Amino acid sequence: TLYIWTHSASNGQPKWDQSFEVTPYFSQYDGLRHIYYNNNVLIPLDNKIVYLNSENGEKMNEYIDENLEQIYICNEIGLINNRLTFFVEDIEYEYITIDLDNNKSIARGVVESENPDMSIQFDNCFYEIHPHGHIASHCVTGDLGKVETAWSENLKGTTNFLGINNSSLFLLDSHNNRVIELDSKSGKQKNISPLLWPVVRYDMGNNNVIIQTDRKLYLVNI
Repeated sequence: TLYIWTHSASNGQPKWDQSFEVTPYFSQYDGLRHIYYNNNVLIPLDNKIVYLNSENGEKMNEYIDENLEQIYICNEIGLINNRLTFFVEDIEYEYITIDLDNNKSIARGVVESENPDMSIQFDNCFYEIHPHGHIASHCVTGDLGKVETAWSENLKGTTNFLGINNSSLFLLDSHNNRVIELDSKSGKQKNISPLLWPVVRYDMGNNNVIIQTDRKLYLVNI
């Protein structure tokens, strides 16, 4: 059972609660997250998305597709304006784009990925960034919510996402001790900044990548 409790941010008092029956498979998918949209909280379950009023918890609507086996990834990264794109698992991995205002599916198709992910969103594209070095971009094209794979690359390292700046993706390859800059449109490498010692902590902000090792503090200007 999935339980949801809400509390007032001002005084901490309980406001409302809800519960939903889910299958044992539900807990295996860590890419399912609630989404806020238009005074509603969208709750992705095994094979449907429930719209709850954020003020009182009342169920306002739900998206159900009888051909939908299992929602695989659904989170706020897939929300662009009034459209939500999420991935489902069937014989192949597929995407579904729905119009939240009308609660209708407007696009569905196969996504070219062995293990889809939605790590970040930028310029109407969803990026999957896997720790083993696989990076891919899936972009929404046209007005109908269709998703197409723009590019896919294997960096052959251990990758952690740092941030986006000036249409570039910045990744930390902790296995090879380097910072990699990729063009967000093509996935091609633009720059590599080697590091001398293993990384302990990392961050990105104010047009700089900040890397701490056990001996030095790097400030990489981007």
